[in-house]
Amino acid sequence: MITDPEQIYQQLREQLALNTDACSPPELSTGDLDALLADAAVAAIWQPSMVYTAGAEVVADLFSLMAYRAVEGGTSGATAPLWPTWPDWAYGCGWSGNPAQAYGCCSMSWATVTDGGVTWQTIGPIEQLYDVDSAISAGWLLKADRAATLVQQSSAGQSYQMQQLFTHCRQLAKDSHPYRAA
Repeated sequence: MITDPEQIYQQLREQLALNTDACSPPELSTGDLDALLADAAVAAIWQPSMVYTAGAEVVADLFSLMAYRAVEGGTSGATAPLWPTWPDWAYGCGWSGNPAQAYGCCSMSWATVTDGGVTWQTIGPIEQLYDVDSAISAGWLLKADRAATLVQQSSAGQSYQMQQLFTHCRQLAKDSHPYRAA
């Protein structure tokens, strides 16, 4: 199990490059892949003495996928705050009996915590730090955008119909776009 955030990010970038066929025309650069991942970030890992704007979302550490949103921006403390735990923010939650509604909360109290100059409010659990499926879909759309301006290309006796490449990239963007039920 990889525990270093940089190694995890590198692994995600490699996964994105592989699933978007980044090395095939039209190519996606490392900068493109980084931008796609940045846009797909769900939350960042909390950092000490960091300036956070209102609305920023973080998790306490790599192993905690409980997310918190800054309701008041500022600079975080030099050490991590004591983050709220499940009972602190979800009192009264439980099975509602309705399969369409997984949990019913009769008295939801969203806990807040002060961290240096930032006030964080619990927003609940997240599945992952990056929505890689959305990044893959966006990567194929970026490739389609680049292919749209090309008409025909010939290289080493091989000819590519760019319209076919454009259509192919658009279809892969649709196929890889994550399905989400409301």
